[in-house]
Amino acid sequence: MCDTSKEAAAYLPALQERAAAHVAATHSKRMRRGSIEPEVVYLIQAESGPIKIGRAKRSVVERRLANLQIACWEELRLLGTLVGDSRDEREIQRRMAHLHIRGEWFHDAPALRALLERRPRWLSRNRERVR
Repeated sequence: MCDTSKEAAAYLPALQERAAAHVAATHSKRMRRGSIEPEVVYLIQAESGPIKIGRAKRSVVERRLANLQIACWEELRLLGTLVGDSRDEREIQRRMAHLHIRGEWFHDAPALRALLERRPRWLSRNRERVR
């Protein structure tokens, strides 16, 4: 091993330690400022019936609905939200595959609406629903 490789090998643990400390400090500052907010899985329904299953930060769901409305000729409405992440969104979409139309749009069905009434145990974390 040449001297440069030895120096690099000796420096790597210190570099990793500094990087980990930076990440921890940044995360801590964000938590104090409240910039880390929960994601939600939302269900938005078109007037003709199809339901979009998507995911967004809680504070931007209404903005997401407004942006979708711009591109849609039908009236859209927010059916509700569940606290959840990308795993929850994918799991719901996987379990509702028999209702899939295209993209993130699904046929309206009692099983889909029931998600808003009672959070199923099969979602990644049994967290409360929010409206």
